[in-house]
Amino acid sequence: MWRNSLQLKSAIADSVKEAARPLYGATLLMKNCIVENGYIPSDGITRSIALLPAGQKLARQALESSKELSEGEAEVAVFLKFYHHELLVDLENMDIGSLSSALHAEIVDGTIRYPWIFEKFLYDRFFRMFPTRTKELSHADTLALLDGAPQGVFQVGHAVVGPFGLLKSAVQRDLPPTTVAPLWHCSDPSCASGPHSVALTSGSSSVAKALNHVQEKTFEDMGQPSEWRSVLFSRSAMRDHYDDFHTGRLPWLLANAFSLAESRAIASQVVKRNPSVLEPRAWGDETPTNALTTPRRIEEWERNECLQLLLLATDQEIVESAEECIADSTIKIPATETRVSQFTGGPGGWHSIRWECSQFGFRAVSPREGMGIHRLSRLVRDLYSDDPRALEWKLRGTPGRSTTEKVAAYIRENDPQQVIRDLAFDSPGHLESTFAHCGSVTS
Repeated sequence: MWRNSLQLKSAIADSVKEAARPLYGATLLMKNCIVENGYIPSDGITRSIALLPAGQKLARQALESSKELSEGEAEVAVFLKFYHHELLVDLENMDIGSLSSALHAEIVDGTIRYPWIFEKFLYDRFFRMFPTRTKELSHADTLALLDGAPQGVFQVGHAVVGPFGLLKSAVQRDLPPTTVAPLWHCSDPSCASGPHSVALTSGSSSVAKALNHVQEKTFEDMGQPSEWRSVLFSRSAMRDHYDDFHTGRLPWLLANAFSLAESRAIASQVVKRNPSVLEPRAWGDETPTNALTTPRRIEEWERNECLQLLLLATDQEIVESAEECIADSTIKIPATETRVSQFTGGPGGWHSIRWECSQFGFRAVSPREGMGIHRLSRLVRDLYSDDPRALEWKLRGTPGRSTTEKVAAYIRENDPQQVIRDLAFDSPGHLESTFAHCGSVTS
């Protein structure tokens, strides 16, 4: 029976959703990549799959539809389908550690490729190789474009993929893999769409054919799938969706607005602040890995290697490390320069936050009006988070049924300078906390 996202969220236990999300993220990493024709998943991948009875039935039907398909490939195809009206995957018996190790190995050896969609590497290469602008490349042209190109870097939840393989980040992010890259500008001066995207084509494989069969069969028999995607991967459900310092687009600034030498400097500073990022844990089973153990110093790393290391750290560690590099002139930004990402993707949250960097550090900018008042309200709430009764006392004469309503009314009725004097500069402790709050751009 078809169910919408609200019905699923109320019917499915939180423990099931939490167990399903990382595995669903793995399907995104496996589906949105580039492989060669005839790709066969490794034994580690096929052995890790466990399906529920409904999934096993679909796997048997896929086997019957193709004599070239192996049992393991059929099960991988159903795993990639993941759900229809119900989940198809046995969450309890999935061997996530084996899946993690196998994917890690295939990413490191280049069996699984991701396009490096940041900065101008593929953009310039596409311009040289393909004089005719197109919206899609054949598989042969895709392999030619990616030959010798850096391995792409993406993150789904805690899982970070890149040149060092599949690793676990300290924080969740929404930077899902894609096979669509911004590769050319048109000659129309009125075009405001920025660089036009080109779809890259992965190779044909038995798994891909079986997945198509499973999708067609389930649609034919049961209609549209239930809205599981909104439960398992919803940008509006991210914990910081309404945050006015939403960091979803921060990786685009890091990749597009800093030179290779500057990226290396930021990565070195992150390691200096937190050496444990050089000893990441494997995604899935969280066993320690030596993935970043290399004879090359960070000063010799490539841009994609630096970005993957940065994504293993927290946003606050990244931003503070970059600002320390700016403060000590390791990164020199002229007084009149403000760095932005010329093209960006990913979520900006409710406020469509984009990131900029200047000689004064990072800032989060929104096209929405009234952000100053919103952030003033945020400052007041943060200052009194440990002592809400003190704020209630100060606003006792302000109309409102709750402290939140009173804060909004007080800010609306008074000049911002007066609000700062009364609520932020009223004590040495609040003064120090205000400066600390303004100096930190991540929540």
